[in-house]
Amino acid sequence: MKKIMIAITSFYGGGAERVATVWAGRLSELGYSVSMLAFAKVEGEYETSSAVTKHYLAESVEEYKKLPFLARLKAIRGVLKKENPECVISFLPSMQVWIMLASIGLGIKRVETIRVNPWRISVSNPIYRAGWHMCYHTCDKIILQTEDQGPYFTKADQKKAVVIRNPLAEVYKNADSRKYGKGVNRFVAAGRIDPQKNFPMLIEAFSRVAKDNDTISLDIYGNGSDEYTAYLQQCIDKTGVSERIILKGRTNDMCTALMEHDCFIMSSDYEGMPNALAEAMATGMVCISTDCKTGPCDMIENGKNGYLSKTGDADDMERVIRQVLSMSKEDIESMGKAARSSILDLCDDEKNIKKLIEVIEG
Repeated sequence: MKKIMIAITSFYGGGAERVATVWAGRLSELGYSVSMLAFAKVEGEYETSSAVTKHYLAESVEEYKKLPFLARLKAIRGVLKKENPECVISFLPSMQVWIMLASIGLGIKRVETIRVNPWRISVSNPIYRAGWHMCYHTCDKIILQTEDQGPYFTKADQKKAVVIRNPLAEVYKNADSRKYGKGVNRFVAAGRIDPQKNFPMLIEAFSRVAKDNDTISLDIYGNGSDEYTAYLQQCIDKTGVSERIILKGRTNDMCTALMEHDCFIMSSDYEGMPNALAEAMATGMVCISTDCKTGPCDMIENGKNGYLSKTGDADDMERVIRQVLSMSKEDIESMGKAARSSILDLCDDEKNIKKLIEVIEG
C-alpha cells in the first residue's frame, strides 16, 4: 500500500482546498494510506473520509502566525518523518515552498500542482517567488489543470507535466433534474469577493441591461473581506437597480442555488480552471464567462455550450447578456444540456483519478 500525503494551506476556502479533500477521499477509497497537512485548523473545513489522517501545525491561524520560521520548518519535517509518505502532493505556493524545504534529504517524491493562472500568481517577494519556481524545477511531477498553463514553465519542466481536470462533487454529477423555463430571468454569479473576479465590471454590464428589462435579477454568492464587500455594495447602490443585484454571501448548498437560477456569469480577469463555472455547467444552465486565461476556453465552445465575452470588457459582457435574453426556450434547453454533457466528459472522475494514480504509481 502506498502512503500518500496531500499538503495544502488549509482545508477550507476555494477550489484548491475542495479538490485536495476530494482527492484525499478518493485515494483512500482506492486503498491508499492517505494523510493531509494544513497550517492551521479553521471552521467550516471541507469534509473528507474518516480514514484520512489530518495534521495541523497549529490550532488556529493566529497561533500559526506566531510560529517562527525554524519552528514551522521543524514541525513540517516532523510530520513528514512521522508519516513517511512515498509521495507528497502539494497545493498552493506557500505550502509548496515549505514542503520543498522540509523534505530535503528525506527521499520523498514530490508532486506539485498549479491551481491558478501561473502568470498571475500572487507571489510578489522575489526570493519567495524564486523558491516557488524552484519547487517545479526540483519536483518529480507537475499537475496542471489546463493545457494553457503548460507554456509558463520551462521545456524541461513541461516534460514532467500532466493535465488532470478538477473533479466534480457528486451533487453536481447528479444534478440532472433542471426544469427549463420559457426564458432567462434569474442570473447568478459565484466566487470569492475579490478583485480577481471583477464583479464591478459584471455589476456595470448587468445594470445597463436591467434598466431596460425589469424582470431580470442578479444574485452574487461568495464571501471576502469586509472592506471589499462594502466596496461592491457601493458599486451596486450606484446602479439605480440595486434592489435586483444582491450580494448573497456564502452558501453551503451552491448546487441548489444554481438550480434556482437560469444563467450563470463568471466575470474573472484570470482563473486556473474555475470550479464555479464547471459546477454551473454541470447543472445544465446557460453560462457566460470572460475568455480569461486560463480555463474557460477549455470548457466553453462559444455559442455551442455557453458564451465567452472579452475579459474586463463591460460593453462586451452587456452584449452577451442581451444575446442570452433573446434566446428561445429551445435554444436555452439545448445549450444547457450541451453544457452539462461537455463538462461531465471533461471532468470525468474515473478518467482523471486514473491519471492521478498513474502519476503516483509512476
